[in-house]
Amino acid sequence: MCLIAFALNQHPDYPLILIANRDEFFDRPTEPLHQWQDHPHIYGGRDLEAKGTWLAINRNGRWAALTNFRDPQQTTGSISRGNIVLDCLNTELALPKWFEQLQQNAQDYSGFNFVAGEVQTGQCLYYSNKDSSIRQLSPGFH
Repeated sequence: MCLIAFALNQHPDYPLILIANRDEFFDRPTEPLHQWQDHPHIYGGRDLEAKGTWLAINRNGRWAALTNFRDPQQTTGSISRGNIVLDCLNTELALPKWFEQLQQNAQDYSGFNFVAGEVQTGQCLYYSNKDSSIRQLSPGFH
């Protein structure tokens, strides 16, 4: 099971404290946290099979994390879920506008839970293609 736990604006020196694990098949190749050569503004682990990620941050302080929602009855999405994190960190769109685009294209992915935020503004949003509503997360523990 994938898990993400984080604290938003709960410590004066650390606006974001985040822990996460990635539950994936052992034979799926990955790289640990590093600065990406093809996207040098991104820092995170990397899925070497689909070239996406499950958790990363960019130089501007936008961060994003994703967990899978496994449903054996659901057909496999046409786009790797790891691209959600990558796209969120690469866009110039404001976070709410980008989430609206994700919501419009959510059927292209297998089940997921997604959270992203901006360290500077403290803004944080959550979306799952199992629930379909974009939620603004307030300061606290999530």
